[in-house]
Amino acid sequence: MTSIADRIAVSTRSLHRILGSIYPHDLTTNAIGPEDQRYGDGEESLLGLPSVLSNHGYHRLELVSFHLRSRDPVYLGELRDQLKVSGVTLQTLLIDAGDISHPEHGARDTKWIAGWIEVANELGAENARVIAGKQKPTRDALDRSVKALTTLADGNAGSKMRLVTENWFDLLAEPAHVHYLL
Repeated sequence: MTSIADRIAVSTRSLHRILGSIYPHDLTTNAIGPEDQRYGDGEESLLGLPSVLSNHGYHRLELVSFHLRSRDPVYLGELRDQLKVSGVTLQTLLIDAGDISHPEHGARDTKWIAGWIEVANELGAENARVIAGKQKPTRDALDRSVKALTTLADGNAGSKMRLVTENWFDLLAEPAHVHYLL
């Protein structure tokens, strides 16, 4: 039987002021962007967050990609270890940038997102959420999204981590568009 603690996840998106800094993405590079302290100094580091969550009875986390200060394997290993020691499952890495449906930048963004899917796998995430697209829902934009999501899924073949999307932004604003994409 699944307990309530296994059904509720906390998202770092709701913890901006506790975490403080974010690291905005630059889609032209895999480097982490410069620290942005728009939410203040913060009270807790991302590495300390799993322990804090566990101490409050939460055992599932959704992590927004812009809260990671580094993609260095050592840092990712430290975070993965903190999650394990604290008994917190990384439910989803929310890859919060890119537009795979964009006619000009879609291929670049798909490649950039693939790098974040690798990060999700390194962290031991159960899922990685990919934005299906931000363009208006034309047949061409939907087809570009289908092609890109297929490429990303093929690149993640063999991993137990699942790729997920959601009806966020214009591309999937209506059920018919979600149905077409799926």
